[in-house]
Amino acid sequence: MSEWWTYGLSDFLMFSPRVYHRLIAATNAALWPAQIGTTLLGLVAAALIVAPRRGATRVVLPVLGGLWIVVAWAFLWERYATINWGILYAAPAFALQGLLLIVAGLARMVELREPRDAASVAAAALLVAIVLGWPLLAPFDGGALDTAESFGLLPDPTALGTLAILAALRGGLRFVLAIVPVAWALVAAATLYTLGAWTWVLVPAATTLAVALALIRPRPPSPRRW
Repeated sequence: MSEWWTYGLSDFLMFSPRVYHRLIAATNAALWPAQIGTTLLGLVAAALIVAPRRGATRVVLPVLGGLWIVVAWAFLWERYATINWGILYAAPAFALQGLLLIVAGLARMVELREPRDAASVAAAALLVAIVLGWPLLAPFDGGALDTAESFGLLPDPTALGTLAILAALRGGLRFVLAIVPVAWALVAAATLYTLGAWTWVLVPAATTLAVALALIRPRPPSPRRW
């Protein structure tokens, strides 16, 4: 028996890029045209980050939480878990993340940075890049158009987009809410690297940027004038 240190990541991968792409294509076909709606939701969230409105997180975070639950069921549990036993643990984590986002939003445990600062604008730009740019990567990564990964429906852009949104919030809970997205980003980067997808480098890059923006101390809100 070979020693354990002689194994690489590829030795633990139980599927090929073609199989993985087929799962994404099947999910896209089953959920179409939800991709249009989730893209618009992501853009609305970016607009609210740039132009904060009172109580915006009471809408944005619960909706975002609902999308995490959709991803947990429609892709992770129903499809991905059939070829990767580790996803049996990831799916409940995604569902829990969704519930945490819903509770945090409804209870107003976190709020958007206000007044707007450079970090929030950068977070909004990162969110737009993920929402609009991530689906366009598929043809350049060995996949077809039907394997485009949309924010809110597939795990990678959903986790990265969530980190961008969290970077635009104030309140210590945002770091707790970032645990599952960051953990998934590590899993996603390792998976894409093992599959030979060059896009794996974008996952840690986007994650690092989002975390760096979140660490920038927000300015205290200015007193309201009546």
